[in-house]
Amino acid sequence: MNLKKKLLVAALATAMVFPTVSMASKLNVQRYSGSSRVETAVNVSKDQFASAKSAILVNQLAFPDALSATVLSKGTMPVLFSESNSISADTLNQLKSMGVENVYVLGGEKSVSSAVVNSVKSATNAKVVRINGADRYKTNAQTIKDNVKQTSEVVIASGEIYVDALYGVSYANKVNAPVMLVQKNNIPAETLKVLKSMNVTRITIIGGEKTITPKLEKELSEIAVVDRIAGSNRYEGSLKVAKEVYGDKLKTALVASGENFADALVAAPVSQKLDAPILLASRNSVEASIISYLRDNKELSNIKVFGGVNAIGSKVFKDLENSYYTVGENGEKIIDGGTIIVEKVKNNSTDKPTATTPVEKGSQK
Repeated sequence: MNLKKKLLVAALATAMVFPTVSMASKLNVQRYSGSSRVETAVNVSKDQFASAKSAILVNQLAFPDALSATVLSKGTMPVLFSESNSISADTLNQLKSMGVENVYVLGGEKSVSSAVVNSVKSATNAKVVRINGADRYKTNAQTIKDNVKQTSEVVIASGEIYVDALYGVSYANKVNAPVMLVQKNNIPAETLKVLKSMNVTRITIIGGEKTITPKLEKELSEIAVVDRIAGSNRYEGSLKVAKEVYGDKLKTALVASGENFADALVAAPVSQKLDAPILLASRNSVEASIISYLRDNKELSNIKVFGGVNAIGSKVFKDLENSYYTVGENGEKIIDGGTIIVEKVKNNSTDKPTATTPVEKGSQK
């Protein structure tokens, strides 16, 4: 055997045992979690908002109060949770650590009591501003009126469920529009008044006809041009928004539960800050279409999962972690271009990637 043939054989043998790994395999999947939603929110704040002039405080069980948080945050302040009559030491310490000057409390005293407000003031010396309307719609309308000076577009979402308003935040952020809440078949009077005062030229509805009816869509079309972004369910809806905003240029994706509001709410300011979509998953499954979308985005390098294993289970985490490859006929993992990224050595195969596997950080026990 001549030298060239020997070198070729050696190169092929080496390639079989130590395959080349493309940049597409370098996907970092990170989990934010804690022993409770309160602690999860603190951990997200520590990582994404180490310092902030302002923060938002809401009752951990009161999603109606929380829906207006994104109008305030604009990617500059985290959402933290309290109970109605108490606030954790970890939350107070995080507020203090960030050096906040303002804390916005969403909801009335039944949601966040004066005792909690006083605890915040004592711990931080911050100015505490309570934002509270007679209902979620009036709170939302007043928040928009006070904080949105000029916009050509608004995003409309249901105030009766939380999901559309939260996964729609990446679209709203992209077009610099507030998320305005309506009822299924009605625009509350105060909301309509604020909407008309802004003289918008475009309205984008997030969610299907079961959450915002065609009748209401027609009424909105008398004010401005109306578009709708919707999927067959909340999970597909979150995917539709991601595709609309990012196409195949996605670099970072956020994943949160489509079954409870707390983690998706905490993810919303991070979505604004990182310019990343919120994709929804259930505890034990993630839509195949979402995995395909992640795989098709060749620039994707980070996936951030919000919530512990009771919200987003380990199987879903693994599916996300492995979203950059397809499985071949013999079980080999293949990434774009046909590169095998799992070693196959004789009959003793292993599923250990040659690249460093992303680590599930901070899993909830």
